[in-house]
Amino acid sequence: MPWFRVDDDLAFHPKAIAAGNAALGLWVRAGAYAAQYLTEGFLPRGMVAGLDGNTKAARALVDAGLWVEVDGGYRFHPWEDRQPTKAQVEADRAAAAERQRRARDKARESRRDARSDVPRDSRRGNGVSHGPPGPARPFGTKPAGAGLAADPGGAPPGGQPETAQVLLAEWIDHCGERPPSRVVGQVAAQLGEMLTEGIPYADVRAGLAAWHRKNLNPSALASVVHETRTPRPPRVTTARAERDQLFADWAAITEKYPDGDPWTALALAPEPAPKELGA
Repeated sequence: MPWFRVDDDLAFHPKAIAAGNAALGLWVRAGAYAAQYLTEGFLPRGMVAGLDGNTKAARALVDAGLWVEVDGGYRFHPWEDRQPTKAQVEADRAAAAERQRRARDKARESRRDARSDVPRDSRRGNGVSHGPPGPARPFGTKPAGAGLAADPGGAPPGGQPETAQVLLAEWIDHCGERPPSRVVGQVAAQLGEMLTEGIPYADVRAGLAAWHRKNLNPSALASVVHETRTPRPPRVTTARAERDQLFADWAAITEKYPDGDPWTALALAPEPAPKELGA
């Protein structure tokens, strides 16, 4: 929908002052009507009468030179100098529609490319199968005859291209049962996107292996790849440190009193020396 444009000098323009505030209200409302219906600034007399019953404001606009009275109504003066013409608006709309069409085609092509990354043996009706489902293998292990690299972070074996399709085939081969087509498609799309972004193939493969071991939702694949690329040292919390110390104390007490009740031994153990403030 086009906009009705108002100059920033309207407030103190001599014509606006001569017309008055009431007439300017009609001028703005009528301008929005003309812009919406692409009338090129023409205002039917009936429409103006609906907004200004006694046409007093319309007469003030004509007298001030903002409108021109014509057959059948009024016309903005000069519309074409300050407002987009009907031809311009229609051309802009056609260009916007073409941009949207190209965007839809590009999105459709991206989805088609993602589906093309699904190996042929995972599609229906191609007569190719991995055989009956078996138990899942740890990702990165080398099943007999599979020809896959044992190192989950290495390059593809046998000079295969570093593509999402190769990664996807390796992952499917390490699943106990073939994943549903929807899951395969989600994983394929994420692998393709990460490789397209420039993430090294080895990093994506290592993250895929880690994600497979954790048995997470496909939506978490990119996050796991990021975690494997930026490992962080584990944080030892206070509770964990206290638990480890408790186990160590218990082991020491049971070793000191091997023939007695460990709970009694724990009660007989000397109280630890009080800690200094701030220790």
